[in-house]
Amino acid sequence: PDPEALLAAFYYHLALGRAPEREGLAGWQAALEAGLSSLDAAQGFLDSAEAQARAERPFATAAELFASAADAATAQR
Repeated sequence: PDPEALLAAFYYHLALGRAPEREGLAGWQAALEAGLSSLDAAQGFLDSAEAQARAERPFATAAELFASAADAATAQR
């Protein structure tokens, strides 16, 4: 799979606790391919209304979310 799509999918699972919907994943993938940094994308997920509404918020910072996504990607290799 495309690395940007994989990263965005990990963010969905880790920050939102769900699988990505097709349109949302495509939007995040395009933003990452256009130059949005991985940390800025992570912050976008954490700042989303959906993430804010979750009772369980396992990540306090974008750096924590990015590190967890990177660990998950490495484990899949």
